[in-house]
Amino acid sequence: MIGGVRVNKTTLEANNLISPTYIGPILGGGFGVDIAFQNEFSELVSQKTDSTDVLPRVLFNYRQTDNLIFRGGYFLSIARPQLAQLSNETRITFINFPIPGPEGVKPILEMSSGNPNLKPAETHNYDLGFEYYNDQIGVIKLNVFYKEIENLLQANKKDGPANLENVVLPDHPYFQGAPYFDPANPSAVFITGGSPVNSDEKASLWGIEAQVERQFTFLPGIWSGLGVYANYTYTQSEREGSYFWGYAPGGGQDYSFEDIPFNQQPEHTGTAALTYNKYDIDATLVYGFQSRALQNFYPRGLSVYNEETETLDFRFEYYLRNDNAKWRLFFEGNDLLNGTDDPDLLLTQGEGYYPRGNYLGGRRFRFGLGATF
Repeated sequence: MIGGVRVNKTTLEANNLISPTYIGPILGGGFGVDIAFQNEFSELVSQKTDSTDVLPRVLFNYRQTDNLIFRGGYFLSIARPQLAQLSNETRITFINFPIPGPEGVKPILEMSSGNPNLKPAETHNYDLGFEYYNDQIGVIKLNVFYKEIENLLQANKKDGPANLENVVLPDHPYFQGAPYFDPANPSAVFITGGSPVNSDEKASLWGIEAQVERQFTFLPGIWSGLGVYANYTYTQSEREGSYFWGYAPGGGQDYSFEDIPFNQQPEHTGTAALTYNKYDIDATLVYGFQSRALQNFYPRGLSVYNEETETLDFRFEYYLRNDNAKWRLFFEGNDLLNGTDDPDLLLTQGEGYYPRGNYLGGRRFRFGLGATF
């Protein structure tokens, strides 16, 4: 068993240039981003934060036999807020042309700010697993993990005119009345914003990891160069979220949501590979998969997801050796399951809407000859 405590003292300093953004009909003529307005109200904001963290760690190994090992441990880790998240400065973006949204087709005024009272998120990490090694079986590993997060950093999304409270808008015609933003008539614009907060509730993440690796050296002749390896991870996560809808009847309402999975945390991930290593041949065929995962949570059934993905890659190398040099002949094929019309990453929103797909060109091949002298 090994135990210890690490004490971190951290000082962070940063200078950030903050400026409002205006997009739309430009005062004096033209349309687009008003750079002159942006430069006029730009300011350099200096920020500094100090923190001291005490991080305990305990690890243990138990070797029952030469082939069977049990491992476990606990450690505390932290995730500090970014300096920009700690700033109380407000970032203002005014898109002054009609855009479809929850309140119909309106211009958008977005105001987001930091939160000087943010605390670091603390994660209690627990791991328990075993490893089994055997000449006939190869390697088998199984691990269970659990993470409990306190003070989870999360967005505090707010929609509605309440965002204007305690916000000083730029002293400029863009914010002094029609045909731009009119503070006396905020309903003509969809107003959104928010600031990060620490969750009052604990979040959790747990899962199981399995790995198998085997070389078939017992097979006769050419077949003894074959091998396989595979790994699989199952994960479940949950957290709480809040959302303020300022356009609800009665002047606004807070909504709470439970059992939201973590962003970018698929439930199933895995890899399986067939390998060959003999007679100066080194080859691998690898298949990977990842299940559907939440990218960003939005209420009213408008959450955005990364759809499941599959990949297949192949690599082959053949070595030619003589007294003066070692030659390598290679061939690689990547993303073999995708054609040019297949997205490598497909995003969906709500019940099957497809707002975006990332296309990297489909399957790719590469071959060549190299030498080492």
